[in-house]
Amino acid sequence: MQQFKKLVFSVVIYHIWRARNAAIFRSASVLADSIMEAIVEEIRHVALAWGKIPKSHECWKLALEWNIPSQCIVSLIVR
Repeated sequence: MQQFKKLVFSVVIYHIWRARNAAIFRSASVLADSIMEAIVEEIRHVALAWGKIPKSHECWKLALEWNIPSQCIVSLIVR
């Protein structure tokens, strides 16, 4: 779960920084909705690429919110 939180944090920062740079250097305004859509899509794609998300209530809830297939959520065996 810690990795997922770090991923979300870095993706949010990146997209805000990118929108800021577009506003400063290209005089282009970016709508908050489009930034949010880009953030959600990128997080979803990265989570799908991971393929193995720990099985927990939090992860199931996030998977439903981010439209991540339940097949990606697996139980991790700790030895």
